Amino acid sequence: MSIRPTHLLIVCAAALVVAPGCATYREQPVDLAAWDAAWHGRDPFAAPVSAFAQRLSTRGAALPARIDPADGLDLAEAEVVALVFNPTLHAARLRAGVADADARTAGRWDDPAFSFSALRAVESVAKPWTLLGGLSLSLPLSGRLGLEREHAERVVAASRLDVAAQE
Repeated sequence: MSIRPTHLLIVCAAALVVAPGCATYREQPVDLAAWDAAWHGRDPFAAPVSAFAQRLSTRGAALPARIDPADGLDLAEAEVVALVFNPTLHAARLRAGVADADARTAGRWDDPAFSFSALRAVESVAKPWTLLGGLSLSLPLSGRLGLEREHAERVVAASRLDVAAQE
């Protein structure tokens, strides 16, 4: 049995399509220096704490004038530090960022999609292989892309209010 050039072409094309999706596991040592830096980054002296306090004060929240952990944390300072390092609030802030990213792309057409199919007839026919290619485009039939943008902006506003309420 000989290999036909079309078979070889199809196998190579399939390998090129499938190969980028493959992942391999390679054991790697733990980077203790990076872990130590991340651990020490969760310090009340760190810049994210003071930057977050500045953002809260611009919103009109009642905050201490200055956060100084060197003299110990009073209740108001501890509240700001807890808000910065709270994992639930961090996840809520990230969700608000996703809604913001969705709003930036709202009202745009979907990207075109290319497709390719190779079919082989099982029965004995003159031309057993059929190759098909396609390009699909989405056309918004509603014409309401402005409404989609407005809805996305309202979702962003609601997610920001949710974060503020949780804080």
